[in-house]
Parts: sequence; C-alpha cells; structure tokens
Amino acid sequence: MAKILVAGHSAVITSSVKLEDIKKVSKYDPDKLTLKDEEGEIQFAVGIAKAKADTVDWGSISQYGVEFAPYADANGYAVVTATIDPEVIGERDIKDILADKLGGAVLKLEKVEAGIAPAIVAIDAEINVIKSHIQVA
Repeated sequence: MAKILVAGHSAVITSSVKLEDIKKVSKYDPDKLTLKDEEGEIQFAVGIAKAKADTVDWGSISQYGVEFAPYADANGYAVVTATIDPEVIGERDIKDILADKLGGAVLKLEKVEAGIAPAIVAIDAEINVIKSHIQVA
C-alpha cells in the first residue's frame, strides 16, 4: 500500500513497490503497469520519469497515472512528489485536501501495485528459462 508523507507544501507518495521492480516490469511486461476499461482502453498507467541533466524531476501524479521520479527513496522504493496549494491549506484539513486531490490516483496505483509482485515472479521464471537455453563456449 502506498504511503503519503506531508512536509510543508509537498506530499511525497512512496510506492509499496521498489523502483527496480517497476523498471523490470516496464521492460518485460509493460501491460501490467496499466488499468484498462472493458474495451481495452488504458485508463491509468504507471511509469518512470526520464532523468534530466541539471534538473530534479519529482515525477507527477493525476487521475490518469503516476510517473515516478527517476530515483528511489533510501530503501529503494519508487516515489513521486505532489505540491499542495498553500492557499488551500488552512481552509480544510490536509487529509481532506489530499483525499480529494490524490485519493483516486492512489487507489488506482494500489491496484497496479498488487499485480507487480506476481509479474516479477513470472518475468524471473521466463528469464531463467531463457538462460537455461544459453550455452557459453
């Protein structure tokens, strides 16, 4: 389950999934990083922002998806930072504000996260099969 930490005017969403696992699924089975409707149209997607020289990319989150920052937290988990409008703070409880702003996206993220661990197991099994076919002379 993703965690949200509020510090000042920022909310840091920490995934329950390691950044390296998201990268692996993105490479080998990217469909596992999406939620689709009945017609197969993508409704929500998870990805990783591209690292840029001389800038810091905090990622982004919206009702359509999460683009995690290109770096992990100290424990290797994927993170994204959202800003909180300072004018809104004080008008309502911060938890209410974040539930309105991020709640739907976080719930969708958790659905995607639930499928990542089984995807990693399947990917690792496929990689091991491929490796078993490789002979080094």
